[in-house]
Amino acid sequence: MNILFLCVANSARSQMAEGLARHILGDRAQIQSAGSRHSTVNPYSIEVMRELGIDLSTPRSKSVSEIDVSQIDMVITLCAEEVCPVLPGKVQRLHWGIADPASNDPALTPDDLRQRFRTARDEIKARIETLASQLRYAGMKRLPIFWQRLVSDQGTTCPRCHDTGDAVQRATQTLRRALEPLGITPELQIKEIDEATFLQDTLQSNQILIAGQPIEHWLGGQTGSSQCCNECGDNDCRTVEVGGQRYEAIPEDLLVRAGMIAATRMLDPTLSS
Repeated sequence: MNILFLCVANSARSQMAEGLARHILGDRAQIQSAGSRHSTVNPYSIEVMRELGIDLSTPRSKSVSEIDVSQIDMVITLCAEEVCPVLPGKVQRLHWGIADPASNDPALTPDDLRQRFRTARDEIKARIETLASQLRYAGMKRLPIFWQRLVSDQGTTCPRCHDTGDAVQRATQTLRRALEPLGITPELQIKEIDEATFLQDTLQSNQILIAGQPIEHWLGGQTGSSQCCNECGDNDCRTVEVGGQRYEAIPEDLLVRAGMIAATRMLDPTLSS
């Protein structure tokens, strides 16, 4: 993928974006930057990027007219208060409105300007890290994981839901690492249900679906119930029964096992679950 960062002068924001993107994305993308009225690389850009170990002393400010538009896949404009340059052609376009850190205000001290440049740098860095994550998982198959729990009117939940929640988060990370080489990434969705909804069907709380099926389906188990705690009142709440053992809080290893089985089924639908 070829990514172009654009602003007006190609002296601060787009230069920092180019340096940060090269550092974060590595060989996953070809990175360029340019401006509609190119100038020189701002010394404060060079200084604050050096704090991150990124050298901007060599790159020069470039005009958008120097860019081969036919080679660009994504354009990211960084202008906020100014009018951004427009690159013609059919490309994916993103706009990140980053305030220009450069200023001619005589009231600003060098330390003030450094902080303005650090703020812009850090905001750009955060956005590029998010973009890197999106590019990393683009085109991968999704393994949906859905978990819902009761949350009381006071904002509290029961111990088994609390413990299951921690396990679901850990299991999702474990599955992400294990399944990435196979082109699959888990997507976790968490839903909170209120007390009125819970009372309509108490087995809704602590329910886990993987690829649209209850976790019991993947593990050859069944749904059970047992009395829970003060949060749930006198109601019986959901349990999972697998291999003759009843689980109130669902452990990480059970979640990972179910996720791996579901992922295997995604890769080869002919296999029995």
